[in-house]
Formats: sequence, structure tokens, C-alpha cells
Amino acid sequence: GLYAMLLEGPVLAALIAGTLRVSSDTPYTFYKSLHVPEYLFLSLVLAMFFGLTDAACEILRDRPLLRRESNYRLFTSGYLTAKVLVLTGIAGLQCALCLLVGNAILGIHYMFWEHFAVMILTAFVGIALSLMVSAFVRSDRTALNIVPLLLVPQILLAGALVTIASAAATVYQLTALLAEGKIKPLGR
Repeated sequence: GLYAMLLEGPVLAALIAGTLRVSSDTPYTFYKSLHVPEYLFLSLVLAMFFGLTDAACEILRDRPLLRRESNYRLFTSGYLTAKVLVLTGIAGLQCALCLLVGNAILGIHYMFWEHFAVMILTAFVGIALSLMVSAFVRSDRTALNIVPLLLVPQILLAGALVTIASAAATVYQLTALLAEGKIKPLGR
């Protein structure tokens, strides 16, 4: 439950920061660190992961409640606002714990609030995507299986692993093959 959710941030941050704690000097110093950009990118991936996994089944679980409220013609905007605020608070706590541990291991100072703001916005986008998925699927398992389908393309197309130009060229080639009929769309 909640304890596991709150522990996953610090544990993953310790794993990532511990792995990336390498510098060109023998005693580690942040100023000679070799992997700060990778740490920043992976922390944003974690923020997206927190948002996606925290909200994956939320609307699905509350569907009977939403049906009952719709019978009384109550607006769902209050429900959705409350859901987003609570989930953003939980994701914010996860991001803060993640940053506290990761920044301490890597010796990053004076950057917490800027990094936290970007992480919380990234987690918010993950929450929004996940709530949308939760509104359309019929089971928890389906919602959780869609999470990697949302996360992996974002990692690949973010420009950190593959340059945006080469990713665009690959997408263009696939589109051309699809248009020529050499690749059949799914379901046909």
C-alpha cells in the first residue's frame, strides 16, 4: 500500500544515484561528475512512472460511485479535481523523497526546488494520462498493462537516448512503409 508507494522513490533514487556516482577524480566530487544529465533524465522518468502507476486504476475502482452520482446528476468535475489533487500530492511526496535521497548521494546542492517543480509537472502529466486510461479500460490488469505502452515511447522519443532527428527519420520510414502497404496496420 502506501508504505511501499512511499518507499519506491527513495529505493529507486538510491539505486540510480549509486550507479551513476562516478567522477573523473578519484574521490567523487559533483563538479567532476560524469552522469548528472543521465540522473536528471532518469529522475523525470521516475516522476512519470510515479504518476502513471499511482493513478492507473483510480477511476476504474470508483466506477460504481460515479454511476450513482451520475444518477443524481452531480458533476464529476469535483470528483476529478479531488482525485488529481490527492494523486499529485502523493506523487509530489514520492518525487521529494526521491530527490532528497538521489541529490544527497550525488552531492547535488541548490537545485532541489527547480528539479522538484519539473518532476511534479512530469508526474502530473503521468497522472492525467493514467486517469484517461482508467476511464476507458474495464479491468485493473488492462490499466496496468497499458502503463509501459505509455512510458516507453516517451523515454525513446524524449531525445536523451536517441536523437530526435534519428527518431523522426525512423517514424517517417515506418509511415512510408505503412502508406505503401508493405506493413499492415494492426487489426486488418
